[in-house]
Amino acid sequence: MDNVILTGFLSGEELHSIFSQADTFVLPSFSEGLPIALLEAMSFSLPAIVSDIPANKAVHLPEQCYFKCGDSQDLANMLIAGINQSLVSYAEYLKYYDWNLISEQTFDVYQQAIMKK
Repeated sequence: MDNVILTGFLSGEELHSIFSQADTFVLPSFSEGLPIALLEAMSFSLPAIVSDIPANKAVHLPEQCYFKCGDSQDLANMLIAGINQSLVSYAEYLKYYDWNLISEQTFDVYQQAIMKK
């Protein structure tokens, strides 16, 4: 455990520093909402290894990015296989999570709700 650092919440330059120096992003969640941390890692083109829970599967990454939730051997095998993996372009995936587009869509929903009154 000497090589593990629990950072707590990071943002801004600290978060950018962590992601820009990482080789792989791993999210071994048993329970998750929309995995914002995964989306952030994808914006840095990091190879992703994530549990196969519904929230992570909803991002629709290639099947080889998912390991069976709770299966530490499956995760270990994927980590070993992923050593020296190159960066990944997630542009096709991230276009569905564009915050400007999402805010415009949310605004449109509110506008429609107001018009119905």
